[in-house]
Amino acid sequence: MHALACWLAGRGLALDAVRFPYPRPAHAADYGLIYTEHSSFGGADLVAAFDGALLDLPVRRDEAELAAFLEGAPGKITMLYRRDRELARSLRTLMADALPRVLGLDEAARALNLSPRTLHRRLGDEGVNFRAIKDALRRDLALARLARPGESVARIAADLGYSEPSAFFRAFQGWTGEAPSAWRRRATGRG
Repeated sequence: MHALACWLAGRGLALDAVRFPYPRPAHAADYGLIYTEHSSFGGADLVAAFDGALLDLPVRRDEAELAAFLEGAPGKITMLYRRDRELARSLRTLMADALPRVLGLDEAARALNLSPRTLHRRLGDEGVNFRAIKDALRRDLALARLARPGESVARIAADLGYSEPSAFFRAFQGWTGEAPSAWRRRATGRG
């Protein structure tokens, strides 16, 4: 229904919160990029909340577009509106390519040919924000690199743009609830 609503409005419609009717999966942190940072788990039903003002948006599709859509329905519905995360994906790639330099909002906006305000607004339309994308990227890269033995935690921290290993340590504990070295031992089965 969300994809259909985005398609009818011709734009991404940000979700304020989503409650999923299953236990929190191991990859739950990715839900912030896919759906919204305000994803929760274990509800009785699937519930999505959004700004009621979005219901006032005009329908941007005409009869010809509807007819073309119906030719491929219902199979097309899962790919109906894939622009909904396009900017977030572009920003994540841009940030990954810049590492170990950490891009700020202004610099990222310039690289994407947008004003900082437009970047902020469009990310909001996709249901994410700049900091969440930056944190998710660094977390994902840190987890992948820590799962391989041999690299020091200090080297990983520097490569991810942390000026001090202690800042990386605090961020990592916030993501996983444990120290990088403890997570590595558990993930690699060493100790």
